[in-house]
Amino acid sequence: MTPPRTLVRRIAGCPLTLVLGMVLVVGCTSSDEPASAPSSPAAPLATPGAEILDERFDDDSNGWGIVDGEEGQNYYENGNYIVDFRSGQFLHWISDGLLQEWESESVDLHDVVIEAKVTTTRGEGVVGVFCRETADTDAEFEWYEFIVRDGHAAIRRADLRGNLQVLAETDDLALPIDTPFTLEATCVGATDDAAALSLALNGEELLRATDDENPLTDGMVGIQIWDAPESLEADPPRVEWDSFLVSEA
Repeated sequence: MTPPRTLVRRIAGCPLTLVLGMVLVVGCTSSDEPASAPSSPAAPLATPGAEILDERFDDDSNGWGIVDGEEGQNYYENGNYIVDFRSGQFLHWISDGLLQEWESESVDLHDVVIEAKVTTTRGEGVVGVFCRETADTDAEFEWYEFIVRDGHAAIRRADLRGNLQVLAETDDLALPIDTPFTLEATCVGATDDAAALSLALNGEELLRATDDENPLTDGMVGIQIWDAPESLEADPPRVEWDSFLVSEA
């Protein structure tokens, strides 16, 4: 039996287990795809247009959800949405309100700019946002994600099995714990030939990538966190989301 589409909200890794309306997974793998070199183009890939979602996390009116389980907690506090890991491997999370609008075709998420204000308060995992989450042939869902941590940033194509294809990355990034930052991701591409992607931090573009091998063309947006499995002694992540804005590109 195929689960209802609303179960797209999930904390995850590998293999799939359904718990309390979330898809939970343990253990992930990454591909050995070579990464493209980071670039610093002068002109922005796109600029924000008409607003689609302005989430300030004052309450759960947009349906991000409140969770308290063995894998972790999601809750609202002082105008932030807190994600506090316990044993979860990664979080891939969406707004149910925005999902309903997208499924009813009330909003178009093909070409978007996503801006999130975030603070990582614990852990060595990566934090970011994703776009164009769509059905996959072998992993239920796949997406483009834009992630950062102290010493690393990347644009990747990922799926629900934990397969990661790095499209662009850099290790030239200083982002200490407890430092608030603004992350901006751009997903554009008017045809099926290629998807154009960019990642900026605090107003400065870090990375740009093009995916021209069966690119993703449409799908949901949301927030993304991966724990740091290579650092077994690291504390699990705790992340505060101050805002999440989605605009037409």
